Amino acid sequence: MPPLLPLFPQTDQTRIHLETAGPGTIDAVPVVDRARCSGCGRCVAACPLRIITLDSIGHRKCAVIVSSEKCTYCGACIPACPVDAIIISRRIIS
Repeated sequence: MPPLLPLFPQTDQTRIHLETAGPGTIDAVPVVDRARCSGCGRCVAACPLRIITLDSIGHRKCAVIVSSEKCTYCGACIPACPVDAIIISRRIIS
């Protein structure tokens, strides 16, 4: 298994940039922390591709990313979330 390389995310207002400190392919997916999500729906409204929806998880609503493969990593959902429940999870694959 190849070693994991450190990643340095850089965020601006329009796009998330992922950089590696060496060679490799980035596998990045948006992830919702269900324990933090308040179900407010701001991320749903912010997503230009409409790949985020609210779903019932137990007795409460929670954001669910239904098509992560269609995500363009525009980053609109991240600042829209008032409880910081959305992150871009990333890893290096060879």
